[in-house]
Amino acid sequence: MKFADIIGQEDVKQRLRLAADQGRVPHAMLFTGIEGSGTLPLAIAFAQYLLCHHHIDGDSCGTCPSCLKFEKLAHPDLHFAFPIVRTSTSTVCDTLLPQFRECVLADPYISSTQWLDTISESKQGTIYANESDEILRKLMLKSFEGDLKILILWQPEKMHPTGANKLLKLIEEPPAGTILLLVSNDPEHVLGTIVSRTQRIHLPPVSVDSMSEMLRGRYPTLTEEEVRFASRLARGSVITAREIAETNESSRRYFDDFAFLMRTAWGIRYFKTQDKKAQALLQLRQFAETIGKTSRDNQQAFLSYAQRLLRENFIYNLQEQRLRYLASFEQEFSSKFSPYIHESNVLGIMQCFSDAQRDIAQNVQSTLVFCDLGLRLILLLKPE
Repeated sequence: MKFADIIGQEDVKQRLRLAADQGRVPHAMLFTGIEGSGTLPLAIAFAQYLLCHHHIDGDSCGTCPSCLKFEKLAHPDLHFAFPIVRTSTSTVCDTLLPQFRECVLADPYISSTQWLDTISESKQGTIYANESDEILRKLMLKSFEGDLKILILWQPEKMHPTGANKLLKLIEEPPAGTILLLVSNDPEHVLGTIVSRTQRIHLPPVSVDSMSEMLRGRYPTLTEEEVRFASRLARGSVITAREIAETNESSRRYFDDFAFLMRTAWGIRYFKTQDKKAQALLQLRQFAETIGKTSRDNQQAFLSYAQRLLRENFIYNLQEQRLRYLASFEQEFSSKFSPYIHESNVLGIMQCFSDAQRDIAQNVQSTLVFCDLGLRLILLLKPE
């Protein structure tokens, strides 16, 4: 993986390139940034640059023996540690290293959730205590192809406390020719003494322009409006931008459901005749039954989308156009709906959707959850 493969982050790349070229690379570095900013792929690209035999135009050559091994993440002087789920036979990363390599090569911007979904139904991954002993064993070995041995430790915040303290000792007294690259999207939960002994390399959110360029190349069927919309809404995360682009059709469906729910709840409150109110109430029940038959993942995705659109309508009502991220079909609806989302009720309405998400996650009967949601919205949807 080369610097050229990393989306944006030009300033950080230049900083790393300069440190390597001047021989001033610290023995322990902590790459931080939001998930999707490129922390893991940039750490790998930096490791490849350090071990590359022939730099070309400020990047790895891609053709030397070292770079060819990096194409498979199988360089003998490159080691990985990452969260795993305990098995009956092992609690060290090497048992899952082939799967990890395959996942990262398929998508260097892989999220923690995606990785854990690949290896287990469990959402709790851990770097177990004995992994630190395995790390020390590897780094004490003689370098195979040069003077450097590099460890990339993904998500040090997931380390068992015992292992984290052993890692701290390793950072304080590193074996000769060793570089530790820690990669974290949650540095506040990394052991404080580890953070203080590493040089922090912070990646800012990916710029809108860099994100747009990536989306145009990856999704050629997207319109320019959809590209800009996904780029801005992603707020600097490549993972989020790709999810938005890939679920564009789903977003339209979620929008239709959101608009129907809000119009129906509004009608029950504001229609003048009892017949219309009764019809709207029946439609609300039918909506709850229909969405209640979909998967819980779909229900959670709809509720997340609804909360995002509520925030956008609140901002719309405040007339903060520069902070607004709405597709054209959303904006047309919001121009009329936004007066009903204001300071007096926005927190209450958001709470309704948040409560519904919690109930769905706890396996409460879905139809009842969405019926309750609709009835609560009737009381809250009113102009300021």
